[in-house]
This record gives sequence, C-alpha cells and structure tokens, in this order.
Amino acid sequence: METIQRDFPLFPLGLVALPSEVVPLHIFEDRYKTMIGDCLEGASEFGIVWLSDDGLRPIGCACEITEVLERMEDGRMNLLARGTRAFKVLESYPQQPPADTAAVCDLKKNPNENQQYVIDVKT
Repeated sequence: METIQRDFPLFPLGLVALPSEVVPLHIFEDRYKTMIGDCLEGASEFGIVWLSDDGLRPIGCACEITEVLERMEDGRMNLLARGTRAFKVLESYPQQPPADTAAVCDLKKNPNENQQYVIDVKT
C-alpha cells in the first residue's frame, strides 16, 4: 500500500532534480523564503517539481537542505539541496500558504511499475 504524504511543500522550477544530486538554489520570493524557513526549522523536506510550459509535471524529487551558504538581510538565501527520493504528485494544491503543496507518494522501487510515470514526464 502506498503511503501518501499530504501538504508536501512544492518548489516548482524550470529544472529537474534527481535523487542524490546537489542543487544550488537562490531563494528570493517571500512564499519560498517562508517555505524554506519552515523546512529548516522542522528539518523537513520539500519537493522540486519541473514547471514546464504545460504546467507542473506529475513526478518530482524530494530534497533536503544540506547547507545554507548565505543569508541576506532581506531574507533571501543561497543554499544547497540534495535530492533524496522520487515521488509522484497525486493532487496539487496551488497557492496554499506559504507556497504550493501537494499530496505525494514515493515512486515504487520496481522500475517496471513506474513506466507510466516516466512516459507522463516525457510528454
């Protein structure tokens, strides 16, 4: 049975993160400054989801913040995040405070069971 994680914070970006990959991020929008602050405070993950011209893609990568490189006086920050696991978006909740959230579940360990999701991301 799939474990569903509700209200998982999403960071839609024009890039794809992969498990174990380190991604440098510059956080400047207020809603994402709040989201990242919450993640730092709770030592919790957030998800990077590719924002294509057609909208959010159904597959993302959970990320943990590994290092805050710089905090500016206005709250902006530069940080490093590492991908931890791939997930699929079951239902998204755009613009839920402080940022987009979704109900997500981890992709299955058997790659054959994920074939449909791989096809969805490519289209």
